[in-house]
Amino acid sequence: MSDSSPFQIGGLNLWVVVSGNGLNLILEGLVLLGSSAAGSAPTLSQVVLVLGTFLSTLLVSFICGRMEREQYLKYAGYTLPGNLLLTVPSILFAGILGVMLVAVAVMGAFNGARLAEMTVPRHSRE
Repeated sequence: MSDSSPFQIGGLNLWVVVSGNGLNLILEGLVLLGSSAAGSAPTLSQVVLVLGTFLSTLLVSFICGRMEREQYLKYAGYTLPGNLLLTVPSILFAGILGVMLVAVAVMGAFNGARLAEMTVPRHSRE
């Protein structure tokens, strides 16, 4: 796309950012549903919450980073609000677990961006 495209702001493709936020929202909703389904076993519920939050943000930032092959950390940061929209209110209800979920979501997103950056083939020196 050209620099004057209405779908690019600051070098970021808005379609990728919006779809990444939507996918993050859907995946975090599924994680919360899975956690509530495992509600009879509190330990399993917490494991599903933490692991699902980490892996969902990791997956989304990896996919968005690989789609664009540039500005990996920006895509990780700009697609994170889709997850945090459902995660931040858990601070009110879960206390320290909610704070930990927000931290885990941020770490998952930036790990996914780093993983996407590492899998891009480098230019060979000749």
